[in-house]
Amino acid sequence: MNQRSLLPLEVVSTVPADLGSQDLRQIATTSGGQDWAAKTLTDHPLLPISEYLGYRLGEAAQLGVPYWHVLLMPDQSLAFGSRLEGGVVQWSAIDAVEQAVLLDQAATALSRIAAFDLFYGNDDRHLNNFLFRRNRAQVWTALAFDFSRAGWRSGFPPGPDLPLPSDCNTELLIAWLRQIGKWDAAGAGLTIGSLQAVDAGAVERMIADAPETWLDESHRGALLAWWASPARNARLRRVLTLL
Repeated sequence: MNQRSLLPLEVVSTVPADLGSQDLRQIATTSGGQDWAAKTLTDHPLLPISEYLGYRLGEAAQLGVPYWHVLLMPDQSLAFGSRLEGGVVQWSAIDAVEQAVLLDQAATALSRIAAFDLFYGNDDRHLNNFLFRRNRAQVWTALAFDFSRAGWRSGFPPGPDLPLPSDCNTELLIAWLRQIGKWDAAGAGLTIGSLQAVDAGAVERMIADAPETWLDESHRGALLAWWASPARNARLRRVLTLL
């Protein structure tokens, strides 16, 4: 059992979000003084679980994601919280010279995250939808956040048809990376290999860890049945053909 889901963090205050996100409506501060991007059932009934499974599957696919937690909101509802990370920067805040360095160093990470987005049905991955930071070796790395338009909100499972529309942000990002010679197809394939190794039992445990209010039994059953079926492997193979 995931201890984070058993012991939600108590939110002591909230303020309207001002981060330019269409789906993030409030920033929550917990009793420990940390700030979180809070996604609530009031925002959309399938928003917390779509974010939650995106983060859990992203971790299983060996992607970098921000620290997350279940939040106990002032109205006693449970929200998905993504902690606002220190030491990170978004693309628009990086100067052109450093952007070129970042692309050299983080191309594989960007490609791996985009491949995950194809599988999970996220059509809204763009350059400002990553968090970037340097690691201890001063190499740029990328974190994936914001799966608000993916998961159940995009019809997953089985997910939207592939390829995604050519004018969506995710496909435009992939096309741009290809154009500038920074698309790493082999790296992207590693994501699919990692997802292939996630069996239905692992997903069942992920879903069991989530608050019950986030997903009803019909949605739970449909996900687990699809994950154990040939359809899941078929989607993974389809993503591979697009890399």
